[in-house]
Amino acid sequence: MRSRLVALTIAAVSLGALALALLGAATASAAVTSHNLITNGGGELGQAASDNTQIYAPTGWKTTGQFTAILYGASGGFPDATVSTPIGGGNAFFAGGNVALSIATQTLSVPSSWRSSVKHGKVKAVLSADLGGYASQGDQATVTAIFLDKKGHKVKSLKVGPVTTAARSSETTLLLRTATRSVPTATRKITVVITSTRVDGTYNDGYADNVSVILKR
Repeated sequence: MRSRLVALTIAAVSLGALALALLGAATASAAVTSHNLITNGGGELGQAASDNTQIYAPTGWKTTGQFTAILYGASGGFPDATVSTPIGGGNAFFAGGNVALSIATQTLSVPSSWRSSVKHGKVKAVLSADLGGYASQGDQATVTAIFLDKKGHKVKSLKVGPVTTAARSSETTLLLRTATRSVPTATRKITVVITSTRVDGTYNDGYADNVSVILKR
């Protein structure tokens, strides 16, 4: 009789542990994510350059230098469909034009439905982008998310990139880079900055595509 009670107790404990595990899994699966807060994170809106002489500032971004949207397969050795297709890059991506430094910025407001969660420290931000460059040249791109309080002061930041020549094995391509951090409780806006830097050659081949900021709670 005693051994039977022990067996029943063990079974009950096991069922309890299983129930807790299932509850934890259900809770994890119930995590909420926002849409991509960035407008035109891939250069698909508006016109894009078809060669290295054309410059089209991408829709939704404030730009300096010759920051441009450019078509995959544009003449001049740019990445083509063999690069775009695997990363879901669509028709266009970003590059720096014919200057040494080009920058694009976009400021995002924290959606009203997320503000309370941010205030209570329950939100994380995921910053991601496909970044790359041309052949063996050292040109590169970075993306930085700057968290701002209600007065527009910087609180914290989050950065991805650059993708080095070695990381892409001297191939003309783009590679995914992702970073995550807790959103500071004082955050009201997020400024996203794409920086393309020329190291070699005449064209600034610091490439970026699929730039994304997503909130999670």
